[in-house]
Amino acid sequence: MKKELDKELLAICAEIAENNRTVEEWKAFESGDMFQSKNYCGGFEAEDEAFWFSYYDEKNGNKEYYFKLTLDDIARALNGQLKNIELLNVD
Repeated sequence: MKKELDKELLAICAEIAENNRTVEEWKAFESGDMFQSKNYCGGFEAEDEAFWFSYYDEKNGNKEYYFKLTLDDIARALNGQLKNIELLNVD
């Protein structure tokens, strides 16, 4: 399922970008819940070299989905090139 990037997720992307860390530097800060907001919770996973997030869809009874973003994805989101993310079901 595709989901359009919203202001809440873009704010998290901006926070990540402001840290100005490389993948190797993020590996030292690996954490599953470093970034939290009303509908998102996630952090950097060293093995995947990406940020994994849970998304809680309020419109569907807080159904949980998950997705990942690389540092390149985050840069593309912030410059408007990436408009949607692919949500995966949590089963």
